[in-house]
Amino acid sequence: MKALERHGVFLAASLTFVAGCTDYRPHAELMADAAADVEAIELERAMVRYDSARTRSPDDAEAHRQYATLANYFSLNAEAAGAWEHALELEPEYAAGWEAYIRALRWAGIFETDRRYGEKILQVLPEALRNAPDRPVLFDDAQEAASDLGQLDAYAAILAEHEATRSEDQILLHALGSLRLALAGREEGDRGQVVKDSIGAALDALAAEAEDDPDVRAPVLYRLAAGYDFRMLQREEDADRWLERLEAAARPRRPGGRSALLGPGHRLAGRPVRGW
Repeated sequence: MKALERHGVFLAASLTFVAGCTDYRPHAELMADAAADVEAIELERAMVRYDSARTRSPDDAEAHRQYATLANYFSLNAEAAGAWEHALELEPEYAAGWEAYIRALRWAGIFETDRRYGEKILQVLPEALRNAPDRPVLFDDAQEAASDLGQLDAYAAILAEHEATRSEDQILLHALGSLRLALAGREEGDRGQVVKDSIGAALDALAAEAEDDPDVRAPVLYRLAAGYDFRMLQREEDADRWLERLEAAARPRRPGGRSALLGPGHRLAGRPVRGW
């Protein structure tokens, strides 16, 4: 991690030096040249040009979004978070942006050991869930941030408010189960096992309904795969089986890609599947 931090500091200094040569050309030219730089894999130069473009036209969400994406790529997490914030102020309905924003805040807090980033996650989470309720990474990162802050109860209150309008949301139900386990872990005795047994019974009932249904919805498959995973119930074979179905369900819509439910930030995204 220290090596990554040093790399980030060096890169930030390099970009700051390059940015000193401010490009005053029209916004459209800057955007076009930056896009060409990306195609040519001249990413540092592209980032500087997108920065110039967003400075010249601060109401252009695309310029902020492209700059944030490159900042994410270079692990400039605080820079990325700031740019995503501007982009989402202009286009709050951009669901992928909320996922990237909260992920950038999470990593900025880890690398800079600054609790303010975690506090920011909890502050923006209600709006993020309104605009991107189907992004599991939002729940994962928010719960981890809340746990680090010692504010799981505050996170629980946010989920309770969200649940009031989405009571049958399978992704939310998984997040609530994960939260129940985390809260039970703070108690003495066998409370954690009682919660696990309760979650397992609910998942087994859901699995029985979904087993022979060829049209089962992706969020149901996600809840089963994530719920049976080692981080919750530790039933690996069941987790693999439902993950295979989730991947198969995603392929017709996104050839060669993954469902948004298994974006790069999600803990299931890198999980090896038996037989693959």
